[in-house]
Amino acid sequence: MRQALLNLASNAAKFTERGRITITATRAREDDRDWVRLAVTDTGIGMTPEQVARLFEEFAQVDASTTRRYGATSCSSCGGTPNGGRSRWWS
Repeated sequence: MRQALLNLASNAAKFTERGRITITATRAREDDRDWVRLAVTDTGIGMTPEQVARLFEEFAQVDASTTRRYGATSCSSCGGTPNGGRSRWWS
């Protein structure tokens, strides 16, 4: 979990030249079990709906031009949303 959080925070910093990066933890109860949901949200460059649709496919860089500018990392066990900025989480 530590490595996943570090990767998400690193990507948020990489893609947010100006703006805000927020890391949150919330507690949830589901099926009589307690869960912690960690989220990293940023106001960075965001993703298109097509890129979001490919999030859970085997790793592929969603935009080759960002690889040249920012480098590449992967998160195959998290969720995400577009909207000019990003939010990544896992439970």
